[in-house]
Amino acid sequence: MSARKIFFASEDDGRTLQPLRTGVLLFLLALAMQFLVIIVLATLFDEITAPAAVYMTLFSQTFAVLFAFFFLLQGPAEDLASSGLTIEKTVIGCMRAIGCYILFLPFYFVVCWVNSRFIDATPQELVEQIKDQPEFLASPLFLATVCFLIPVMEEYLFRGILYPGLRWVLAPLPSVIISAAIFAALHDLSAFLPIFALGCLLAMIRERCPSLIPVVLIHGLHNSITLFTIKQVTAAA
Repeated sequence: MSARKIFFASEDDGRTLQPLRTGVLLFLLALAMQFLVIIVLATLFDEITAPAAVYMTLFSQTFAVLFAFFFLLQGPAEDLASSGLTIEKTVIGCMRAIGCYILFLPFYFVVCWVNSRFIDATPQELVEQIKDQPEFLASPLFLATVCFLIPVMEEYLFRGILYPGLRWVLAPLPSVIISAAIFAALHDLSAFLPIFALGCLLAMIRERCPSLIPVVLIHGLHNSITLFTIKQVTAAA
């Protein structure tokens, strides 16, 4: 296999995913809009608590998604479809995604251990804030935001726009790695490896399914398991 086939996309590689020509540029523009909104919102708070940070993230991501969606509406119809707004074979895709996630979990736990043991033993700031204020775990709005709304927004931006944009010029492997690295870097560097591993899984699922619903499902499921684990650890402490 030539290096070009490994690193660059080809028209006859048989991929399910339809690439998005403007994806990377659109992602960067949407990300810039998100950061701008966060900066404006941050000036309104003297102290940013865990729920405030989550709600700020949701609001800024919603703004970025609406911006990207409006941009896509101005382009060709195939670009809008490429962004993942399709439910074709969604049920099968969700079943396969859940199976992949179950197989992925043991590897994920090993990556978490390696990250905490050899790279960065500092817990994620958001996780620590939730542990200190466990009452947030009883808030339906907080749970819905973390387990559903934010996964929808992030998957639209990362796997709906960025990943197809990378696939416009790159093969699956570098597209998975680059998109997962950006996904992890924009979350929390103290947990880079675990988030990178999750990003790789989500990108691989996206590669095989034309719908964003399976990756939203897995992202939401992962966040739900994380919050449940925090709740159990906090209750046992």
